[in-house]
Amino acid sequence: PLHVRGGRSLPALLHPPAQSPLPLPLPAPPQPPVAPAVAYPITLGNGKNDFGAQRSWELYCDGEQVASMAVGGPNRRQSFSAAVSPGMRCHLYMHDSRGDGWQGAEWSGLGQDGLTLEDGFEKTFTFVVPHLPLQLTGPCSLT
Repeated sequence: PLHVRGGRSLPALLHPPAQSPLPLPLPAPPQPPVAPAVAYPITLGNGKNDFGAQRSWELYCDGEQVASMAVGGPNRRQSFSAAVSPGMRCHLYMHDSRGDGWQGAEWSGLGQDGLTLEDGFEKTFTFVVPHLPLQLTGPCSLT
């Protein structure tokens, strides 16, 4: 064998002595599955008077705006939808430009029913999107 300074042979330099292997890092734990987004219906019921033009609202779920109604809407029952996943944390911001509340108009959807701004310029509701109940589409039997 070919020797180099220090008395070691060339093959020993090319193949150093085996060292104990470093432990491999553990893989990250699996993330829980995210439920697919579902289009939840939202309704806005009309109030006692025709001041619908002064009401507005925005719905944010997990930091993203998912639905809204700008000032100037009609004073009648309206339908909206929001594509969100069960378990998302949502904030509903209600506004009234005159400061006298929504005059009986109510916001319902995503498991919430009859939310309203009784008086004042604004109100915030916070909630978690519920899981939808299982809906069967035909006959089923267990055997």
